[in-house]
Amino acid sequence: MRLVNGTVVEWPGAVLALADLKKLAAGLAEVVVGPKVVLTPCAREELQRLGIVLVRRELRMEEGSWGLAQDRRHALVEAAVAALAREGKKGRLLEVSGILGGVALGRAVGEKVAQGMVKSAVLFCQEPEAAACAANKLPGLRAAAVCGVPQAKRAQATLGANFLAVEMPGRTYFEIRAVLDLAALTPSCPKADLEVTDARR
Repeated sequence: MRLVNGTVVEWPGAVLALADLKKLAAGLAEVVVGPKVVLTPCAREELQRLGIVLVRRELRMEEGSWGLAQDRRHALVEAAVAALAREGKKGRLLEVSGILGGVALGRAVGEKVAQGMVKSAVLFCQEPEAAACAANKLPGLRAAAVCGVPQAKRAQATLGANFLAVEMPGRTYFEIRAVLDLAALTPSCPKADLEVTDARR
């Protein structure tokens, strides 16, 4: 969600529901959504009730838009994020406070990628395998559980991973920073290898 001015907001998600409208700022006059965004019937009624104008147009996401989340506060993660922000590589903090367990965290962060709020995300947590498994059930997610930078690089090179679940604690400041640097680069899904080989040879 991006507040254009005090009365106009851009909604980047694929679906706009009543629960989403309740999170938006009071006094809105206009909500801008993409041309393919689905409105739930309740959301449509609420927009009409409040007199909010719905505008459909292509939304441009900021280049290098990436997000990060933590299962709890990690001092080294926060130090790395601050250092990257000073270099102009500012990520979006994805709110997951109160969510417990790798599955719930993976789904919560993955949904933000699936909705188009960010192009890629990194989750620092104790259960990266469970988080990646949950995220991979969402449309458009290519999640991988990683421990260090070599695994993260392989995940992006071979899977085009747009969600990295990083095992914490145990990572150094430099590992964390390198993984965040990877997240700041928008991954793309690798092209399929069309060459077919005979396994019997």
